[in-house]
Amino acid sequence: MYHQILHDTKKRGIEVGDVKLNLAQMMKAKDESVNGLTKGIEFLFKKNKVDYIKGTGAFASEHEVLVNLVEGGQTSVRGKNIIIATGSETTPFPGLEIDEEKVVTSTGAIALKEVPKRMVVIGGGIIGLEMVGDSKLYSQRLANQCYRLQYGRD
Repeated sequence: MYHQILHDTKKRGIEVGDVKLNLAQMMKAKDESVNGLTKGIEFLFKKNKVDYIKGTGAFASEHEVLVNLVEGGQTSVRGKNIIIATGSETTPFPGLEIDEEKVVTSTGAIALKEVPKRMVVIGGGIIGLEMVGDSKLYSQRLANQCYRLQYGRD
């Protein structure tokens, strides 16, 4: 929307003055949205009697998963149909240590405290492409200084 207001609305007959990015407010809105969606999913699980277990697990058998719970402890879950939501994992890049400040994953990128002057995005997947696209949202200056490298695996 920010990019569109800056670059597209004038030719559509809408002139807007002094458009600025308020990154702190944008991050607050993102956090509220994520929190609301997470609570909504948890509500729907509870309403529909779906067990929601947070932790890391491994199959003990075809119908049993052993889970190390986030809160501590362990549990075993048995069922005919088991859904595992694994999230995502960053592929290590030789020579780069991820500190979530200067070298960030996609999770760190959506929590930046300020717009970087330059950005290199490693990865040709959808998240890498989104990061390059989002650089346009932050500023035209950053969009011109954003580079995408595709890192291949054997």
